[in-house]
Parts: sequence; C-alpha cells; structure tokens
Amino acid sequence: MAGNANSGRKKTSVAEKKLKGTYRKDRDEKQEKAESAVSSLIAFDRDCVIKAPATLSGYPKIKKAFVQHAQSLIQLGLLSPQDVPELTMLYELLAQYTDVSQCLKTVDIVEDFEQYQALTHLRLNLQKQFSSLAARYYISPTARAKLTLDVLEIDKKKSENQNAISKILAKRNA
Repeated sequence: MAGNANSGRKKTSVAEKKLKGTYRKDRDEKQEKAESAVSSLIAFDRDCVIKAPATLSGYPKIKKAFVQHAQSLIQLGLLSPQDVPELTMLYELLAQYTDVSQCLKTVDIVEDFEQYQALTHLRLNLQKQFSSLAARYYISPTARAKLTLDVLEIDKKKSENQNAISKILAKRNA
C-alpha cells in the first residue's frame, strides 16, 4: 500500500515531543508556530468575553443571557469562533419568539382567526428551530445532563494526562 495516506508513521505533535524530551527548536519551530496558529483559530482563550450582537439591543434579558451563556461555554472550552454565528442565531430566534408571543397576546382569536393561526404557526416554527439549536448549545435538560458528563470526562482526561506526564518525568529522572 505504498502511497496510501494512512500508511506510515503519524506526525508527532510539538507538545508530545516536548513531553518526551525530543523537541528541537531548529527542527520543530515552524510546526510549533503552525500548531499555535491553528489552535488560536479553533478555540477561544478562557478569559475571552464575547459581546452580544447589536440585533439583541432591544432585549436586555436575552442580551444578558447570551453573554452569560457564551462565557460559560468558553470557560468549559466548548465554544469555538465558528460556533458564534449559530449561537447568535439561537438568541435571535428567542427574541423573535418573544415578539411573536407578544403579538399573539393582542390578537383576538374570534375576530381575527387567520392572523391568530398564522402567528401560532410562526411561533411553533420558531420554537422548533430554537429547540434544535438549543440542544447543541446545552440549553435543554438532556443536553445539560450531557454537558455535566462531558465536563466530568474532560476533568478525567486532564487528570489522566497529568498522571501520564508525572510518570514520564519519573522515568526520565530515574
């Protein structure tokens, strides 16, 4: 299978080379810069703050919820820059849902049944779209349970990595 993309040895990351003690600046400096550039594109720093979009300016509660939700996802390492437009859309759907619900309260079902029916249909569609996005961003009850399990798994992997590092250092120092 010569030439197969899966054949041969996988490239070792710079972090792994540093752990093993095989890192050489003259050979691995370019790879380290590339890895850091890629990691900056796919993840936020833990102290990064995302501001609410201008489309939510008329909805202070929703704006506050957006900022808190984005901050908590960033701190858990679950939000990437590519997710921000979709998260924004989630909260814009919520704002539209509240607008439609307010309009629905003012419509008399007996006098204007067609408008009531159209608004109800619109509200159900918004709710369906919101629910499908909300599950991805840990808003539904099942998603929150999954988030708890994910956080526990992340903590477990961190402790396993720390144990592996300490074992490597112990072997190295022995």
